[in-house]
Amino acid sequence: MALRLGQITLILALLLSSFAGRAQDESDYRLTNVTDDVFRFTAGNYHALVIKTDDGIVLIDPLNTRAASWIKKTVAERFNKPITHLIYSHSHPDHAYGGEVFDDGNTVLVSHQDARANLKRVRADTALPSLVFNDTLTLFAGGKDITLTYYGPTNGYGNVAVHVQPDDVMFVVDWVVVGRLPYKDLMGYDLEGTLRATEKLLKQPFTHFVGGHADMGNKDDVNAYYKYIQTLHNSVLEGILAGKSLKDIQRSQPMAEFSSLKMYDEWVELNIKGAYEQLVSRSYLKMRESASGQ
Repeated sequence: MALRLGQITLILALLLSSFAGRAQDESDYRLTNVTDDVFRFTAGNYHALVIKTDDGIVLIDPLNTRAASWIKKTVAERFNKPITHLIYSHSHPDHAYGGEVFDDGNTVLVSHQDARANLKRVRADTALPSLVFNDTLTLFAGGKDITLTYYGPTNGYGNVAVHVQPDDVMFVVDWVVVGRLPYKDLMGYDLEGTLRATEKLLKQPFTHFVGGHADMGNKDDVNAYYKYIQTLHNSVLEGILAGKSLKDIQRSQPMAEFSSLKMYDEWVELNIKGAYEQLVSRSYLKMRESASGQ
């Protein structure tokens, strides 16, 4: 019997819904050792950090309610320890949602003051932090020194770098990505702020690097990322100052030396577009001739 259009539409909708559910189910979740006491929690394309201390578990980023529930259950079973602290790396909902899972009176919720203010301002569907700071905060938790540092605007409100000692692990979300291009057209980035913050980050000693996306690595990998961002900024700026259009700059392939990075073919033109739009908008570069009276 032939299916009616409405029936076909319903079947397609059910299939798509089923696929979306499988794409986000618990088979995408896993814990990977970074050091003996530090683990990367992976949920699809997202990563959080799990730190085992003598007193309990410190978690950086809940990601979402389903992922947060899984990690709470899993660390309880695997380590037999409570989650003593939840740190928000920043305020973006795809990293900060799910905090209510840990809002039980036993877990201290921590963030930069700008991240908390933004979560409150936008009425985010997550628990608000109770402990906030301005520049730097060090948690002394069960034999671990966990230092949170705000290096200025990068990507999202109150985005901090987290350094775990004595394990020497650095964790940064969104504004440093190793082994892959930055996301599409740099949505949410302050490109020049990211350059300044990454310069400061590279002055800090660390051995292991874990990001909220893409690969794990080390300080050399972070330096390679900095070189990419610096080249992107400088080559696009020079193109604009030379009177080139966005299409001209894209066609000149100024980022070709980085073609081995993941998502290069898919996103490099979008990266150039994002840098172009930020530079033109923030520096009013299209207004130079009228302002000079030419």
